[in-house]
Amino acid sequence: MIKRKYLSEPEVQKLLSYIKSQADSARKRGTSRAVVDEIIVLLLIKAGLRSNELCVLQIQDLPIIHGGKSVWIRNTNEVVRKVSISNEVIELLTRFVTLYRKEANQQEPLLQSERGNPLGYMSLYSKLKRIGVKAGIGKLSPAILRHTYVTHLYDKEQDLRYVQDQAGYSSCRTLYKYVNNSDIETTRICEACGATIKKGRGKRIESGQLLCQTCQKYFNIK
Repeated sequence: MIKRKYLSEPEVQKLLSYIKSQADSARKRGTSRAVVDEIIVLLLIKAGLRSNELCVLQIQDLPIIHGGKSVWIRNTNEVVRKVSISNEVIELLTRFVTLYRKEANQQEPLLQSERGNPLGYMSLYSKLKRIGVKAGIGKLSPAILRHTYVTHLYDKEQDLRYVQDQAGYSSCRTLYKYVNNSDIETTRICEACGATIKKGRGKRIESGQLLCQTCQKYFNIK
């Protein structure tokens, strides 16, 4: 069986339609859970963030603060790349911060768990698993949405270097395997950060996701 790696265009549209309808209903009720879900999906599928990049994304990294048209990705405090996003996503992020995070400090994480803690990987995975089932798509994970972004961006731009810069790949060689879909199944890739995993160095955790040693330490997985 070929492991599912990315969504088709009809599946993308089905997912986006579902999260928008749920978020619109939540805004009318004055609740936030489905609104947070919408932001999560959009940042993964429209900006290609890795799960760890999404979890630590700060309010100051958004266009509403720095005035650009991109999301800033940080390694600790240093901005390591800027991911271009559409005006539609900029507007949704701006509205989210204005309505739901207006009291927060700019250095705080954009997204929080329902208990007010920084969003963690397991919480993120659980949310996407639930969304995938309810949207009628099936299994959904951060890696699937990121790979969808990479695949569709390459189909549109046909420029490996541009996709490499946007997605934050250190090598076009790794990216080439994704966009050509030829050698993906024989290459072990961390489903959190996208790094190639050397033989014997990865670990499949309880959720079923394969993580490299760095991400195991980052998410405090024993």
